[in-house]
Amino acid sequence: MKKSCAIIAAILSLCMLCACGAGQPAAADTPAPTQAPASTSEPATPAPDVTEAPEASPEVTAAPEVDYSAAYASVLTAYRDALAANAGEGDLMGAGLSVLCIYAGEDKPACVGYCFADLDGDGTSELLIGQISGNEFTDKVIFDAYTLVDGAPVQLFQSRERARYYLCGDNTVAFEGSSGADSSDSELYSVSGGVLTAISGTPDSANYVRPEFTAFSNY
Repeated sequence: MKKSCAIIAAILSLCMLCACGAGQPAAADTPAPTQAPASTSEPATPAPDVTEAPEASPEVTAAPEVDYSAAYASVLTAYRDALAANAGEGDLMGAGLSVLCIYAGEDKPACVGYCFADLDGDGTSELLIGQISGNEFTDKVIFDAYTLVDGAPVQLFQSRERARYYLCGDNTVAFEGSSGADSSDSELYSVSGGVLTAISGTPDSANYVRPEFTAFSNY
């Protein structure tokens, strides 16, 4: 009898336990935490420093050097040949050369010379011809002067016995002339654009200079 009661009590206890378990709600499924996707964007690359290239300087082309001995060859050759031949006044005039060459020393090719000088600063040198040694009357006189126009020699001025030109220290040109014992004239000029242009002032012989001539005997 006791054994039966014990079995019945056990069965009742088991039923109660099952009823209690059935009354409790099932635990809600908790979703697993979602991991944020890893960023796929690459880190920003800093902009490279941009250095402006220095502005190129314009290329300067040097002007070609002029061979003035060749450029004035026709004039230089005419004087050289006339001096070597000891040409007289008539021959000099006929050749278009300065008659003042007759006043130079006995050895004409050694006593008359030439030089190149840019009188107006335009980059083109003029040809000057004058006495190296000889008569005091023609001392420092520029016998003849030429410039280049389109590459060809063009006469600037030519001295004669009563119309003499002198070079001054500032590259101006002084003129002294006379038409007789009681008549004289003087003037100052500048060289500009291949011509003589009168300027204000009075010639002063203290300012006259003798260029460093090269003797025609060396041409």
